[in-house]
Amino acid sequence: MCYIAVLAFAISPETNLDLIGRLLCDRNLLEFELSYELGTLIRTAFVYLDSHTQDEVMATVQNVWEEPAPDEGNRLWILKQRAQYISAIPCHLRSLELQTILDTYEMSCGTLIRQPTIRSRGGIVAAPFSFDVFLNSSDAGVIRLLAHYAGYKRNFDDFLVGGEGQVGGQLHEAASRHPSRFLRLLTSNWANISTKFCDDIMGGIANYLAHRYGNLQANGNWLPIEEPDASDLAIQILDELERHPTHWLRNRSAAKALEACASVIQDAQNAARLVFLAIGFGGHNEESNIRGDSVDLITTGINMMIGNVAEALMILANHLQELGIAFPELLSPTLRRFSCSENAAIRALILRHLPYLQHKNPELGWKLFDLATKDAAGLWKTAESCLYYAYYNHFKKVSPLLERIRREGSDIEMKSWGRISALSALTEHIDLANLLDELNTLNISEAWQGAASVWSHTGNIRQHRRQCLVGIEAGLNSPHALAVARRVEDIFRDDTPPISIPMELISLFFRVFENESNDKHHSFFGLHEWLNATSQRDPEAALAAAEIYLAYASRTKPYFYDHENQLVQLVTRLYAEAEEREDSDQGAMLKRVVLVQDLLLSLGLTSINDWLKAAERQ
Repeated sequence: MCYIAVLAFAISPETNLDLIGRLLCDRNLLEFELSYELGTLIRTAFVYLDSHTQDEVMATVQNVWEEPAPDEGNRLWILKQRAQYISAIPCHLRSLELQTILDTYEMSCGTLIRQPTIRSRGGIVAAPFSFDVFLNSSDAGVIRLLAHYAGYKRNFDDFLVGGEGQVGGQLHEAASRHPSRFLRLLTSNWANISTKFCDDIMGGIANYLAHRYGNLQANGNWLPIEEPDASDLAIQILDELERHPTHWLRNRSAAKALEACASVIQDAQNAARLVFLAIGFGGHNEESNIRGDSVDLITTGINMMIGNVAEALMILANHLQELGIAFPELLSPTLRRFSCSENAAIRALILRHLPYLQHKNPELGWKLFDLATKDAAGLWKTAESCLYYAYYNHFKKVSPLLERIRREGSDIEMKSWGRISALSALTEHIDLANLLDELNTLNISEAWQGAASVWSHTGNIRQHRRQCLVGIEAGLNSPHALAVARRVEDIFRDDTPPISIPMELISLFFRVFENESNDKHHSFFGLHEWLNATSQRDPEAALAAAEIYLAYASRTKPYFYDHENQLVQLVTRLYAEAEEREDSDQGAMLKRVVLVQDLLLSLGLTSINDWLKAAERQ
């Protein structure tokens, strides 16, 4: 009601001056949430009030939100509230005291613009300017900008306009696009740049190397404006890290820089410098800043400084091995030290980069593997790649490790055991019958899933058809048939060319899903394409598989959609083949195709209905 009254008075001030005067002299009302509307009322009605009432209104405005001893934050806010009312009073009618209050506010915060207060706001806090400002400014201009924003905290009234943190982000982006300039700027103006901005510059330079020579994916609009020699830039980075060791010791940007430099260093001397800097990070007890049930060891490790340094050492070792450069004296012992880390995430990162080193330098590679997996709880999933690249030629080393996974691994890690064991069986390092017996004895779903992922891989089926089909059949008849069937479904996703599957296995496959009460409406991704592709090579097999599939669908009533008219194309090809055979098989195949067509219609497939109508018109 008060809000409506204020709006009405603002429209017709001359006929309501007595009430308006009483309203504007009520301090409680001026401190209410209608400050913008009351300011509008002051602007329209103040000139009509008598001088005595005007003086009372100005005295009230001068004392709104008065506190005995306001702190600095409240003082500026109170000043703004008073200034908003004062700015609504015609300037020639303001008292000297009120004009002084308004001038004080505008000298501190700029010209006041009256606007409604929006209580609930949201959005992304952005930097006050983009990285282009840094790129286009002179070196002196960059230093002045950094000096201005050093320690700058965002003012609440500067809605969605950031401070030091957001400016640092743009500095990071600028340095990643022009690394040599900003590295030179950092070195020559060290005393004039805050520690926060030093870190941002180094992080941006490291990102340049990681984008260009590492595996860090750049944003779509990232484009460097210079391409310095990578090896020279890495040497300059090492110079800077050695020039100010106190600052860069156990520093996150420095750790990222070491990781970025590791892949571009071209000589043993600078490799030794990198190793020496990396040693300074050893023994640092660091907590990962990443949490959550879905966060694995690799994600944990790459978000730790010590993790970045561990990766730097492994990248350096592989890089030197590739170039044929002898390792610096401290590299091997430092790698062994990191491989013995108490933090499993660090050891996971070592294992992640280990397969190449195991291949090129087996003695050191397997030594690091043994150290990293001494306490292997949770690590076998990461270690699987080391076993994958070794099982074919070095099964004697892999065999005892498979036994360790079987004894020590968690259920989820048994998936790795199943995969490597099934691959070893394909190469006859393991007897397939013995493997199936072990799978039945273990009775672990994940172990069956791992093995089934090998048997259902189309490349493996082409090379080892008998073993793969035997394994699939055993899995579909096991207590973990549904887990196996979900892996077997991968066969249908490869239709170039499609893999032929015995009809007995296809029947067994659909029976598994039909018997599973919680998965009767499963969507078989890629199956329609597989049937269509198969019809071009083996129409009889495609027809038989379609009959089994549609019989299943008619009983379970799953969601049915003919993606890209694959089933229409299937029926068209089957009709063409059936008509060619009609004389030789007395129309037997044609009758089966008609039944398939009727089943599709009964399942509500509109594409078949449209196809039939189009055929009638022709």
